[in-house]
Amino acid sequence: MSGAEMRQLGRAAAVESYRLTRESGQLSRMHRLIWDAIAAHGPMTGTETYQAIERDHDLALHGNTRTRFGEMRDRGLLVEAGLRSCSVTGRRAIVWALGEGEPVERPERPRCEACGRPLPRARAEEVV
Repeated sequence: MSGAEMRQLGRAAAVESYRLTRESGQLSRMHRLIWDAIAAHGPMTGTETYQAIERDHDLALHGNTRTRFGEMRDRGLLVEAGLRSCSVTGRRAIVWALGEGEPVERPERPRCEACGRPLPRARAEEVV
């Protein structure tokens, strides 16, 4: 199998995983980190939220992940609570607060008995 074919299969798997996650109401890791940060610290701007996640979880967040807030708003997990000056950037920004929606916990995937790693989804369905 060529590299291009492998990349195409990887993309198809990622799209399918995203579709299943959306339909089930489960949160991705980044969605969960955002929701937990706002639940713990109260309403914040996007930049303040990322700073809190980096501080609380000792992570360095890379790339453009701002679209997560809009996705969470569309699912009722976050609401735009107003505008104010961001304490990090000094610019006027949307303040995000928790919405009425509740996140759905992801079920724990079965793990390999030998090494302890999570089994691939297709294999996990055979085990259950």
